[in-house]
Amino acid sequence: MRRIYISLVFLILCFAQNAFGQYYSFNQHVRYADERYIEGQYLLALEHYYEASQLKGLLKKQSLFNYADAAFKVSDLALAEQLFMLYQENDKAGNGHEVLYNLIVIRQMQERYEEAILDCNIYISEYEELDINLTEKVNSLKESCQWALAEIREAMVDSVQNMKSVNSIFSEQSPFIYGDSLYYNAINQMIVIDKEKQYYSRIYKGGQKPLELIGVPENKLISHPSFSSDGKYFFYSVGDYAEDGTIIYDIYFSLVNQDTTIGVPRKLLAPINSDAYTSAHASAITVDTIIHLYFSSDRPGGKGGFDIWRAEMSLEMEVLNLVNLEDINTSSDEYSPFLNFNTNDLYFSSNGHLGYGGFDIFRIAMDEDSLKSVDNVGPKLNSSYNDLFFSTNVNGSVVYFTSNRPGSMLLDSRFESCCYDIYTAEVTECSIDLLALIYNRTGGEMLNDTKFVVIDPETQDTVYSNESDENLFEVELDCDKEYIIQSIKEGFDLYELSFRPTNFSYGQDNEIIRKIYLNPSIYDLNLTVLSKDTNLPLDSLNFVLTNINTGDQVEINKHPSNNIHFDVLPGTNYKIDVSRNGYKDTTEVFNSGNKSNIINKTIYLEEKEVIKQAKISLAETIPLALFFDNDAPVAGDSTHLSGENYSDTYEAYYDKRGKYVFNYVSKFSGRRQDDARREASQFFDGEVRVGFEKYDIFKKQLLLVLESGQEVNIYLRGYASPLALDEYNQALGRRRVDSVRKEFDDWNGGVLLPYINNGQLLVTERSFGEETSPKEVSDDPSKPYQSIYSPGASRERRVEIDEINFNKN
Repeated sequence: MRRIYISLVFLILCFAQNAFGQYYSFNQHVRYADERYIEGQYLLALEHYYEASQLKGLLKKQSLFNYADAAFKVSDLALAEQLFMLYQENDKAGNGHEVLYNLIVIRQMQERYEEAILDCNIYISEYEELDINLTEKVNSLKESCQWALAEIREAMVDSVQNMKSVNSIFSEQSPFIYGDSLYYNAINQMIVIDKEKQYYSRIYKGGQKPLELIGVPENKLISHPSFSSDGKYFFYSVGDYAEDGTIIYDIYFSLVNQDTTIGVPRKLLAPINSDAYTSAHASAITVDTIIHLYFSSDRPGGKGGFDIWRAEMSLEMEVLNLVNLEDINTSSDEYSPFLNFNTNDLYFSSNGHLGYGGFDIFRIAMDEDSLKSVDNVGPKLNSSYNDLFFSTNVNGSVVYFTSNRPGSMLLDSRFESCCYDIYTAEVTECSIDLLALIYNRTGGEMLNDTKFVVIDPETQDTVYSNESDENLFEVELDCDKEYIIQSIKEGFDLYELSFRPTNFSYGQDNEIIRKIYLNPSIYDLNLTVLSKDTNLPLDSLNFVLTNINTGDQVEINKHPSNNIHFDVLPGTNYKIDVSRNGYKDTTEVFNSGNKSNIINKTIYLEEKEVIKQAKISLAETIPLALFFDNDAPVAGDSTHLSGENYSDTYEAYYDKRGKYVFNYVSKFSGRRQDDARREASQFFDGEVRVGFEKYDIFKKQLLLVLESGQEVNIYLRGYASPLALDEYNQALGRRRVDSVRKEFDDWNGGVLLPYINNGQLLVTERSFGEETSPKEVSDDPSKPYQSIYSPGASRERRVEIDEINFNKN
C-alpha cells in the first residue's frame, strides 16, 4: 500500500463539519469516533472519544486502544501515554507489545531516554520473538536513546524561531528560499466534496495568496516547492487522497518564465512517477546538460519504506539513470532531500539513523568519488519530535525547516495535537579553510620556498604569515570578512589581492582552493654553447651579457663548462657576446619576452680557419714515424722508462748517419754498393730527418689546437728490430714510446705540460717490440750490417704516431 508518513498532518484535517449536538449519547459518540478512526480521520475521532469520556462512560478495549492511538497519531503524546497505560491495565489486552512499543516512542519523543531504554529492555525480554520487525525497531530505538544520552555536540545555531508570520493553526511545510521570497506549502484550503469539507495543500509565495498553477485540479494536494539550481525549473508534488486516507504523490515541474512566473504543470514520466508508488520532495541541480534530481519514494528496489533516489535526466526530462542512494537509506524512512548547491551537501530527514527522536535532519557530503558518512546536524535544529524539509538561503546563513515540536501552533487547544510549523534560525558561525597553491605564471610549475601573508584591511593586523618549503598554505578565515592576501618569493613580483570568501555555507565545513600565480621579476637565461662543427659542448668560454636598455653588463671569463645561467629582466632587450680561443666570436641579440621565466638558448661557435687547418694538418701527418738508434734510448728509472726525450735521442742518432751508411755499404761492391749507399742515405735524409721535422711541425700545430680548447688523444706505437730477445724488445719499445711522451712534456719549455696534466692532451702508449717486424729483417747479431745498420732493420726501430682524435678520450 502506498503511503507517506508526513501526510499524517494532512489526514487529521480531513473531516466533515460536525455539530456535536447531533450526538447526545455516549454510545453515539463512540460509534462515530470508531468510524472516523477507521477512516484515518484521527482528530475527528479524538474529539468524539473525548466527548464520550466526558459522559463518564466506559470505553471498550478496542475503542480505548483507538482513542490512545488517535491521540498518538495527532502527537498529543501526554494523552496518548495516559490512555495506553490505561489500556495496559486491561487484563484482556492482546496487543501489549504494540502498546509498549508506542510508549517507547512517546517517551523517546519526550526526551525521557532513560525510561525508554528500560522499556526497550522489558520489550526484548517479553516480546522479542513475537514480532521480528517490531523487535528490530525497538533495538533501533534503544540504540538511538543511548546515542542521544551520550552525544555531546555543539549546535549549528543559538536558537530557532517559529515563523509566526506564515504559520497558522493548520500545517505549513517545505520551506524553500528562491530569490528574496519564501515558498512553502500550507494545508488550509477547505473544499466541499460530497457535502464534506476537506482541507487541501497549496503552495504559497511569501505568505500571500496561493500560487496559481493553471491546469492542476482544485481537489489535488500541491506541496513541496523547490527550484533547480539554475532557476529554470520549478518542481513540486501533486497528490490525491487514497481510500485508506494516505496520500499518493507524483512529481511535477513547470518552466520558469523570464518574469519569474510559473509555466504550465508537467508531470515527470516513468520511471520517476508511477501508479504503483509515490514520489515526492524533489531537489534538482543542473550540471552542464544534465539535471540531477534527488527525491524520496517508496518505489520497489529500495531498502525499505521511503528512500532517497537520484535520477540523471536530460534537459528534455528524459531519465538517463536512476540510482538508490544506499549509503544514505535505511530500512525505515528517508524524506525531503535538499541539495546545497554551493557545497554539494545533501540534507535529508530520517527516522532510521541514530537521532534524538522521530525524524531528525541529517547531512552528507556528496563527493564525486564516494559518499562520506551521514552526520546528524545536532541539537536545536533537531528535537525529539519530527524535524523535516530542511533548506537554507543561498549562503547558508539562514536555515528553514518544518517541525511539530512543542511550540508549534495547535489546531485544537483541547489537545496537544497538530500541527507542523515552519521554523527558522540564523547560523552565526562561519569559517572557511583557504587552501592557497602557489605557481609560476610563466612556466606553470609549482613554486616552493614562498611566503604567504593574510592581512585584515580594517585593522592592518597580520592574520597569518608563514614561509614554507612547500607550495601549499592552509588558512582558516571568517566567511563574512574581506582580507588582503600576499605571496612573496625572491625573483618574483609581489602578489597582492583583495579577497572575500564566496560559495560557502554557514554552520558547516567550508573549503576554497585558490591557485595563485606569481609573475617572475627575474628570468633565468639558460645558455648552452656547442661547437658548430662537431655539435659537442665547449668550455673555457668568455661571456659578456649587455642590457641594451640600460647598458649594464655582466662579464664572465674562462667559464669551465658549456652551460651558464644569467638573471635577466622580463621584456628587455639583451646582447650576449660569446668568445673562446680557437673559435670565431659570436654575438646574439634577443628580447627576454614575457611568456616564460626560463629562457633556453643554444649558441654555436665556429672554429677559426687556422684551427681547422691545423687539425687537418695533424690528421694528414698521421702516421708519423720517429726513428731510433740501435738499443736507444737508454733506460731511465726502470727498463720501460726512457732517460731522455726524443729530441736528445734524435740528435745522437742522426750524428751516426755516416757510420750507419759506411757499415751498411761496406759489405757490398760495385753498383750494388752505390745502390746501398743511396738506400741508406735516403733513409736518413728522407725518413729519419723528415720525420723529425714533421714532428716539430706536429707539435706546433698540436699546441695551436690545444690552445683552442680541443681535447686531443694521441696514440703512440713503439717498435724494435728483432735483434734482441722478445722481452727485451718489449721494454725497449716502451722506452722509445716514453721518450716521445717525454718530448711532449719537455718541448718548448714544457708548454704542452698543462694540457697533459689537466687531461686535455692524452698520450696513449702502445708497444709491439719485434712482434710486427717483417721476416726478412735479420736478427743475426753476427751480421750487424744486416741486423743493425741496414735500412730495413733501422726502420723497425721507431715510434709511430698512428692515430689522433679530437674532443674524444
